[in-house]
Amino acid sequence: MLVAMRRFSSAMLAIVLLFPASGFAVSFPDVPATHVHEHAIERLTAMSVITGNPDPSSPLGTGSTFNPDDPINRAAMLAMLYRAAKKTPEKVGGCFPDVQEGSWYEFTVCDAAKDGYVQGYSAADGKKTFKPGQPVTRAEAIKLTLVILGIPEADLSRVVNMYGDIGASDWHARYIHTALAHHILPISGQDGDAFHPGQMLERGEAAAYIWNALEATSALPASSSSSGAAACTYSTARPRPAPWSPSCSTCSASSVPSRT
Repeated sequence: MLVAMRRFSSAMLAIVLLFPASGFAVSFPDVPATHVHEHAIERLTAMSVITGNPDPSSPLGTGSTFNPDDPINRAAMLAMLYRAAKKTPEKVGGCFPDVQEGSWYEFTVCDAAKDGYVQGYSAADGKKTFKPGQPVTRAEAIKLTLVILGIPEADLSRVVNMYGDIGASDWHARYIHTALAHHILPISGQDGDAFHPGQMLERGEAAAYIWNALEATSALPASSSSSGAAACTYSTARPRPAPWSPSCSTCSASSVPSRT
């Protein structure tokens, strides 16, 4: 009888460990199962796109937290996108004066600069900075998500339910239009009439952007992700006549300067 009870207790413990009743996602103790972006966070964690923040005091013993409602900075957003795209950055440095040599983000930022994914901010002295610790904005994050994951630019004549605070001449209009056309936007919590492009992006929202973009990529025709005249992709080849001009003549190019 005692042996049977011990076996029953062990079986129940295994069930509790597999299906915790805490209401929290398995990966992070600070991501409730009811969190609006829990699905995206869990999927990206399983893909090792999200690794979390070290936290030895984690009550579930995972050793890390995600802080889904905190702003995500520019360096962290770029790193997540590189992992999502399975890109290995080249070991290059010296791209921006504020990208510290030997920092965890140095190679990723400088590789992104080399490939034209980021251009930085122009300072009064003519030099450009990246501002790795600055929170990334919603507009910047959408642009980075599209260009790094290779999402083809949507035909700008295609009708989408555009946000009321996005003007046709805004530098980010084409990226938001494309994100809407590919159903990357809207995400839960950002489904109102306004996008607020300059608002700081939260870490959970960043996960939703990336997960939706990956799903959009998997749904694209094979020709959409290939290079050539038929592929309407954001070109990162240099030199280029205009920032992020499409690589095919059937897309509508914009001369509005972009930034990140």
